[in-house]
Amino acid sequence: FAARLDPVKRLEVLLQAYALLPAKLRVPLIVAGGYAQSEEYEQGLKELAIPSVRFVGHIGEPLMSTLMDNCGIFVLPSVLEGMSNSLLSAMGAGRCIICADVPENADVVNWDKRVLYESDNSKALSAMLKTYLGDDKLREEIGMQMRQLAEKEFSWNETAKSFLRLAQW
Repeated sequence: FAARLDPVKRLEVLLQAYALLPAKLRVPLIVAGGYAQSEEYEQGLKELAIPSVRFVGHIGEPLMSTLMDNCGIFVLPSVLEGMSNSLLSAMGAGRCIICADVPENADVVNWDKRVLYESDNSKALSAMLKTYLGDDKLREEIGMQMRQLAEKEFSWNETAKSFLRLAQW
């Protein structure tokens, strides 16, 4: 998870889903993010977390890139997005992703139902996590497909070409 600690990012849904996983599937959950709306909100998240959750706070680009390159699954439970930079970064890094099925996320992942779960549904998210944590090959396959999608739709080259087509109007 990589986002500011804000209620719209729905970290609590991820924490609840993670706690529902069988203990043998609980790889460490890294929460990278800061700038909490309030100390009470941040403390509530930390109280909800089980021991294998690691809050690392706001981190800079070099460490974020390292975490992104090495994560097994990137989860974006947010229900209010534009075009999430962290989602695009995870896709570009070839990570298996799971995100809430809000239109903004769904549009970025080309409405791929394999990576979308019903927003605010911790049981649905937990089931998806369980599937992907238990299947290395599937995780790798989805990661590769997300990388290809990012390269095709969201690379700087493709963005520049799209901009030039608009400028020719």
